[in-house]
Order: sequence, then structure tokens, then C-alpha cells
Amino acid sequence: MPAVAFVPGSKSITNRALICAALASGSSTILGLLDSDDTSAMILGLSGAGFDFQISSGSDDPGTAV
Repeated sequence: MPAVAFVPGSKSITNRALICAALASGSSTILGLLDSDDTSAMILGLSGAGFDFQISSGSDDPGTAV
């Protein structure tokens, strides 16, 4: 089921969204990903567990993990 999640700037919600995206089948997009040390640590941990992330940012995209 395709879905897009808009995440408010919260460490706990961002990390929960990353976990949900990692466990979902197919690719996921998270908009509004909080840029923090905790977020980086979660992405590093999930990447170490074999999940693949692509991070991009731009003026119209405050932070996306796919």
C-alpha cells in the first residue's frame, strides 16, 4: 500500500517513522525528518541491521529518508 508520512520535528516520532519505514515492504518516503544526533544514530543502527536509506534535503524538502 503506497503511503507518504509527514513527520513533525520530533526525535521520538522521527525515530518511530524510521523504524516503520525500515520494516515496511517496498520503499518509504518520510518528509520533515528531524536532523539530529538521535536521528543519525537510528539511521546508522538500522543501516547496520541491513536496511538501506537514502537521505536528501533541499529548500522544498526539509529532509527525506527513502
